[in-house]
Amino acid sequence: MRRGSLAFSSALAGVLCAACGVGPTKELGLSDRRATTILVLTDFLRRNDPGNWPIVFVSDEYVGFAIDSTFLSALPPSRTPFRVAWRSEAWVSTDIVRDGGLFLEPSTIEMQAGGAVLQSLRFSSSSDFGGELLYVLDGMFGRWWIEEVRVIWIV
Repeated sequence: MRRGSLAFSSALAGVLCAACGVGPTKELGLSDRRATTILVLTDFLRRNDPGNWPIVFVSDEYVGFAIDSTFLSALPPSRTPFRVAWRSEAWVSTDIVRDGGLFLEPSTIEMQAGGAVLQSLRFSSSSDFGGELLYVLDGMFGRWWIEEVRVIWIV
């Protein structure tokens, strides 16, 4: 391959990666950050019935955007109410959530080379139930899916 064509190929690959929304330097837009966070929370709530708690608090303290009622309405339907609250508002003491509720705290999304994203989800209810999961997500053209869920720690 000639030197000029290699430079052109590299530049073309960079343009294509940017156009597809992948690559280590590409940041996710707000709609993708909201979509991946909804996917993470939905997965957790499907594994752990929100009906087991009288209230579910969802924090936007570390997620990088404001969670509002529109965002909460995209979560799976439940008879349990969802409320936005930071840790200081929802916790009675370390790992003890007020009103016997569940506290969910998604983190800021971290882009990986190749377009995958990582997002952790910390959760707690009592000293007997809490932990942190790391979600590995991938996506294309505005559609996201979970590749893997890793347990960081769990009680």
